[in-house]
Amino acid sequence: MNTHYRLLAFFTLALLFSTCPALAQWSDDAYTNLSVGFGAGEQVVPHAVVIADGADLAGSTYVGWYNNGSGNYDVALQLLTADGEPLFAPGGIIVSAQPQNSWVMDWALAADGDGNALVSFADIRDGNSNIQIYKISPNGDFLWGPDGISLTTGSDFKGPPTVTATANGDVVVCWMQDASTTGVRMQRLSSDGTEMFAAGGLLVSEASDMAPAGNILIPTAGNDVILAYTPTYTFMSNRQIKAQRFDSTGAPVWPTSVMVMDDATLPMGHYFKMTPSGDDGALLVWDVATGMEFGARAQHLTAGGIESMPHNGASVNASGGSGQLEPSGVYDPATGETTVAFIQMNGNQNQRGLFVQRFDATGNRLWNSAGNVLQPQDTTMEGQPQLVICEAGIMGVFFENDEPYGADRVMAFMLTDDGQLGWDGASIGASLLASSKGDLVAAATGSSILGFWSDDRADANDILGQNVNSDGTLGGQIVSIEEIEEPAEQELPGTFAIYANYPNPFNPSTTISFDLPQASAVSLRIYDIQGRLVRELLNGSLAAAQHHVQWDGKGNHGRRQPSGVYYYRLVTDTQTATRTMTLVK
Repeated sequence: MNTHYRLLAFFTLALLFSTCPALAQWSDDAYTNLSVGFGAGEQVVPHAVVIADGADLAGSTYVGWYNNGSGNYDVALQLLTADGEPLFAPGGIIVSAQPQNSWVMDWALAADGDGNALVSFADIRDGNSNIQIYKISPNGDFLWGPDGISLTTGSDFKGPPTVTATANGDVVVCWMQDASTTGVRMQRLSSDGTEMFAAGGLLVSEASDMAPAGNILIPTAGNDVILAYTPTYTFMSNRQIKAQRFDSTGAPVWPTSVMVMDDATLPMGHYFKMTPSGDDGALLVWDVATGMEFGARAQHLTAGGIESMPHNGASVNASGGSGQLEPSGVYDPATGETTVAFIQMNGNQNQRGLFVQRFDATGNRLWNSAGNVLQPQDTTMEGQPQLVICEAGIMGVFFENDEPYGADRVMAFMLTDDGQLGWDGASIGASLLASSKGDLVAAATGSSILGFWSDDRADANDILGQNVNSDGTLGGQIVSIEEIEEPAEQELPGTFAIYANYPNPFNPSTTISFDLPQASAVSLRIYDIQGRLVRELLNGSLAAAQHHVQWDGKGNHGRRQPSGVYYYRLVTDTQTATRTMTLVK
């Protein structure tokens, strides 16, 4: 390479480095959150699911919602990287613009092991309410055709579906169908979209189930699924909870269905929640009404359908019911412990608080008879708590309002091991601009919790989102323990230095080492030969020391990078340095 060419290349790269914007999109300002779904008309009923480890885009999050911008409730979808960068078009792609009712019912979103989105809902494209399923790749491709697959036909009413993917790539969908034989139906599809059960699905509910509703479907460690639903959901009925495990043929696995709750009733308009417990079983939490009292309960089902806690569940409050509502729970398979966040409300329903309870493996309360107080019961109205387990522990988000109606905030918290508030004993604001908010959902990725909700700050309703890191900060990413290694004791460097990466050339990973003689804000980024940002490895403050950071050869989107020459650029408060390295395949 001659001198003129080297100088031209140097100035070209320098210009690119100085003007290339960071890809991170999560806001670090609680007053300006990330707009995910926006445009004319309201955007409502968000759902979110994180792509699991093993897929190319592991840690990225699908967010879906109804988009009423056309006057029809179209189904929209967006894919966000761990940094919050949207990978689909701004405002998301339209999955389906087929005709919908003028009112919306719930819908379902899941992700399979290859990182594809599974989107299921009911619409009236043929004039009747029927169940549809779409499979969308991370590139936005419609893998099962532009119109998806219609799982039902006919004029029978079909209720909201639920969907999951099994370990072998099959997709299972369940829905309520109002017909001559009312019940819950199930269809299983292979990865290419072939229906494996009879047309219209198998009837999997029982003859005694008169008007089932609220069905939830989760995967197991193998290819079975666990289904839970309310057998009879009418105004005058006892709205109970039943569960069963089904194999790949649709046959029940447990000798008898499990009546998870049959001593009381779900409050009208309330439904239970069920999530995988990480041990091939299920965790269920729900509201319960006994006379004029409301309570919140939890139950863990083993892989064999055995109730770990007392029959009818363990109550978060020793009195069994004195104003507990809206529970959200997580299960630790290592200890068998269940943690539940819930709303504590007074009899006049004009005071609310946020409480949390933990149960041991058999349902004994561990945090006082009524749980620990996170937010006191007062006129500040909390609602819709959502718990997740991330790499750093248990985190949560919730709504808060101490002003007139329509002045809601989104708050976040970290739980300590003894059930107290982390972050110096306080919750922090994830969204502090007062506006009418609803439909709060949460997901966990890495060391962060993600919250998504509908918000009317700009127009009728948009879908907004915010990440909160495990240290209580917004935006950016926390460097994981695996990415940076610090020696226990070392002599402090006397000068700044950045070393050649080792190994070099490398495949699949390499380590970048550098010396900081004093504490500094640090940015370490990887660029390709064209000067395009590939990965941001560090963006935060580091102590004076020699530091070692590993790059796994992946970009910000989680995709492995091609062979070639790459630049790593380190920027501190006082120094900037750039070196090259070579990735080989």
